[in-house]
Amino acid sequence: MSREYRHIYTLAVPIRNRRGRCIAALNICGHSSQTSLENLKSKHLGDALDVVRKLESAIP
Repeated sequence: MSREYRHIYTLAVPIRNRRGRCIAALNICGHSSQTSLENLKSKHLGDALDVVRKLESAIP
């Protein structure tokens, strides 16, 4: 999910437990004067997904 709100771009990736229920989210944000939504996605989405996979594997 991504959204622009008052000049802030945000990218969120849900963190799910083993049942598939969303229990938290990893959020990355940046001000529009310093980044673009495309830049945020291309530079950080892959890393965010990797981190979330690692976190999810550690959830009992």
